Amino acid sequence: MNDMDDEQIAALAEQQAKERRKDELHDIGVMLDSQAGRRVMRRILERTGPLRQTFDADSERVSSLRAGERNVGLWLLAELTEARPESIGGLIAEVQKPNRLDGSRS
Repeated sequence: MNDMDDEQIAALAEQQAKERRKDELHDIGVMLDSQAGRRVMRRILERTGPLRQTFDADSERVSSLRAGERNVGLWLLAELTEARPESIGGLIAEVQKPNRLDGSRS
C-alpha cells in the first residue's frame, strides 16, 4: 500500500466496500431462501413494526420507543428490498397474517 497514491487507495477501499455489500445482500438472500430465515425476519418485523403507528397519546416514552423500533424495522425492510425486492410483498403479507400457513411456531 505504500506505493499507492491517494486515488488508488480510495479506489481499492471503494471496491472492498462494494464486495462487502455484495456479501451482505447475498447473506440476506440466503436467509430469505429458508423457512427458518423467513421466520426470523418475520419475528423481527413483527417486533419492530415498520408499518405501525408510533404515536401514543398517553406516553411520550412509548412513542419514542416505538419510533426507535420502527426505525430498525424500516432499515431491515430497506435491506430486504435491496437484497430481494420480489420477496418483500410476500414477507409483509406473512407478517400481517394472524395464522401462519407454514406451521411455524413464531
